This record gives sequence, C-alpha cells and structure tokens, in this order.
Amino acid sequence: VRWVEAGGPITVTLKTGIVLPLTTSATGLAFAAFYRSSYLSKQLDAELQTTATETRTTKAALMRELETKLEEIRVQGISRASGSFTPGINGFSAPVFDHTARMVAAITSLGTIGHFDMAWDSPLAQSIKAAAATLSRRLGHGETDTQPSY
Repeated sequence: VRWVEAGGPITVTLKTGIVLPLTTSATGLAFAAFYRSSYLSKQLDAELQTTATETRTTKAALMRELETKLEEIRVQGISRASGSFTPGINGFSAPVFDHTARMVAAITSLGTIGHFDMAWDSPLAQSIKAAAATLSRRLGHGETDTQPSY
C-alpha cells in the first residue's frame, strides 16, 4: 500500500489493512467489476445476502442492480462511490492489470463531497485511469493479445 497525500487542508485516509465492502466502496466495486476469483465471489455473495436481510429485499434484486453498476464500471474503466461507505467522502478506483490481464491492484483516490468531481470524464478520473494504465503497462499488460475477462 502506498499513500500519496494531497496538498489540501483536509486529508482523507483509510486505515491500512481495512477490508472494504465490495458493493459500496470505490475500491470494492473496482475489484467486483474486474477481478475474478472464487474467494471474491463468495465474499460478494455473503455481502449481498447480508444487505438483502438488512434491507428486507431479495439477493437477486440486489444482484441485478449491482450487475448494471458493474457493467457501467467496465465500460468506463473506473469505479466510483459517493458517500456510501463513509458519509461525506467520494472515491474513484481504477484497476491495475498484470501481463496475464489479471487485476492485481487498484489505484484509488478519495476526497470530500463538494471538492471531488465525480463525473466519469473529470480530470481526476482521467488521471487515475492514466496512472493505472501506466502501472499496468509496467507490469507487462498489453504486451500480448490477452484481454481482461470480466
């Protein structure tokens, strides 16, 4: 984990080692959209079941909503969350891929609502996507014909 602090008067950080929710945090949504593993699938299933119980809805309905969101994230190449995990905090998270086209990390930026442009094409979103793409290339992504499988 590497932290880069912004130059503003307020610093938004998360405790190193925290496990973020897959369905409500920008980082979790990036992994839910781009990372494939049986462990992640089990965690996502458990999270959806807990949410369904708490909100008195069905897991299937939640999954349909989530799939729509994940498809948008895949199209945009970046995930976003606004105040859903931590009230008052927005986030973007972009996937980093290795030479096998497997997601191995995410680059996430957090900021306060009102000072954090959440538009998909905002300069911040574009910068995070560019940083993730640069790191992915350094890890060998794109050197073969292998494409990410979502």
